[in-house]
Amino acid sequence: MNINITQEKTAQRLKKVPSRIKMRTESEVRAYSYLPDSVKGDFLRNRKVRFARCHVYYPDLLLPDAKIVIEIDGSSHLSAKAQKHDQKKDKEFMENGYVMIRIKNETTECKTTFLYKLYHELIKVSDIKERKGGQRFVESIEDYLYAADEEEYLVDESELQFTDMFHEYTING
Repeated sequence: MNINITQEKTAQRLKKVPSRIKMRTESEVRAYSYLPDSVKGDFLRNRKVRFARCHVYYPDLLLPDAKIVIEIDGSSHLSAKAQKHDQKKDKEFMENGYVMIRIKNETTECKTTFLYKLYHELIKVSDIKERKGGQRFVESIEDYLYAADEEEYLVDESELQFTDMFHEYTING
């Protein structure tokens, strides 16, 4: 009998939680997993944000101190109704000092592509490094992208060294 009461209480609590909080798309989960570990703990996922106009939103990823919102947009965002809602949401966040970054679902298929797109959206924001936590966020992405480029560069560098050695050999030979 205690089990039934406990299950009933849990069910009642879940009914009170908006469905948006319970639902995370695969792309949202993947995007969060791609964030650098050094800043991942600073992000809130699908948390309620309420503004003075009493509108309530649940951004996919929110960096509250730096006021950065990352939205992962899938095919559900293509309808006219969804686009109108997104515009309203973007406007309200921006009016309250937030940076809105929208990234397509497909971009989350590859970690480097996602972080590259995110980085390029972030550096468009003139005051990003002055925002609390903003500089650390940008630098952590830069570190990942630099390391990824470095790995790619090392492969190319070995080919260049071989080419340089070949030219050196033929010139001296």
